[in-house]
Amino acid sequence: MGPAETENTDFADTVAQFAQDCAAGAAEPAVRQAIVARLVDTIGCLRGAMNEEAVVKARQTALAFSSVAPSAKGASVAGTAERLTVEAATFVNCVAARYLDFNDIYLSKEAVHPSDNIPAGLALAEALGASGAELVDALAVGYEVHCRLADAVSTRQGRWDNVILGAIAASVMAGTLFKLGRAEMVHAINIAASGNTALMQTRVGTLSMWKAAAAAYAARAGVFAAISAAGGMSGPPAALNGSHGLFSQVTGLPEDGAFETPVGGFHLLDTHLKAYSSQYFTQTAISAALALRQRIAVDQICKVVVSTFEFGRVAAADSPEKWRPRTRETADHSMPFCVAIALLDGAVTVSSFDAHNLERPDLVALLKRIEVVEDPAFTAIYPKKVPTGIRVELADGRVEALVVDYPLGHSGNPMSRDQIAEKFLDVAGPTLEMQALLKALGGIEWLDGPATAALIRRAVSA
Repeated sequence: MGPAETENTDFADTVAQFAQDCAAGAAEPAVRQAIVARLVDTIGCLRGAMNEEAVVKARQTALAFSSVAPSAKGASVAGTAERLTVEAATFVNCVAARYLDFNDIYLSKEAVHPSDNIPAGLALAEALGASGAELVDALAVGYEVHCRLADAVSTRQGRWDNVILGAIAASVMAGTLFKLGRAEMVHAINIAASGNTALMQTRVGTLSMWKAAAAAYAARAGVFAAISAAGGMSGPPAALNGSHGLFSQVTGLPEDGAFETPVGGFHLLDTHLKAYSSQYFTQTAISAALALRQRIAVDQICKVVVSTFEFGRVAAADSPEKWRPRTRETADHSMPFCVAIALLDGAVTVSSFDAHNLERPDLVALLKRIEVVEDPAFTAIYPKKVPTGIRVELADGRVEALVVDYPLGHSGNPMSRDQIAEKFLDVAGPTLEMQALLKALGGIEWLDGPATAALIRRAVSA
């Protein structure tokens, strides 16, 4: 496909047609079960982060500038009973859902987090009075478009952030809730694609609070694109495939066939949940380190060599800061840190990345003995597998080694429904209130509009 700027070849129209076909196929039981499971998982992550500093700051700022009257179309916000504009609620709630780095991921040409847009769907569904079934449908469409975008193009090759793709997916998800016609959906997609080119600088070196906020900003922009299109705003034609569009300037041309219709198997079924609150490529490293810890005396470790694939090294062992993290955001994106904490503590939890651990003398000393290398054989089999090998050299001359291909939560090693529920209660809190919320969320697709809005308020509010 060559770049073109004629209406007849607007790639946004291809995506819009694909979205309509997705909506028609989203009734498959496996698809709906997967979306509800990820809705539960994401709300658990959101509730677990309500009082984290980045979320508090985002909420305080939003409350100061974006509150709405009781009669206005607003949405509930993580950690408060107040209501905000849909865009502001989307931003705050998406920051909360992403902050712990515990939400799901999809691996292809690009690695993306489709669940980043779930809080956007919740906010808009509440404001519009959408039913649970309409919410599930829209989330399924948004998920599938997000996954197919990751199949089609890579932002990281040009050193751009993958949340660019999230804004486009959010516009389609939101457009589905608005029941936009195909022409309006094209405008929403082109608006979202035009103004949201995000920098990869967010994810290199020392990581800031914006690591959790970049996807929230993109989701907010995608929702606003759909709101604008619903109100009659037109978008620039061929924002994806024009001579000055996204493909030409940022990602390169898309892989053929990613958006063919009719839609075949849903790729959202290949999204992966997380067992640990850390960057996804550290998940197998943590699993391997925890297993090896059972065989060794930690105080006898002389050297640790971690073997990973190219993307894993770039994403989680790219700079000196990953061997001496100063922020939580850097620590949970550091393969050396994750391996060290797993070996020392025999567990990796949400609190493993708290500030007091960053200065622990035993951890700082062990980090100096950890090396991360790329294994070309691992690179060749990614993303079908997510392999990490760990080799530990001990003071008595022994060497212990282990390779893990699929972490718990991967589609090749999926979490059971009970394990997802256990994770929800571990993160959100094992209270009777959270147990009741967990049960209610499992039946969200059967609720009418008012009941769905009430459940959303219950799920995200303080």
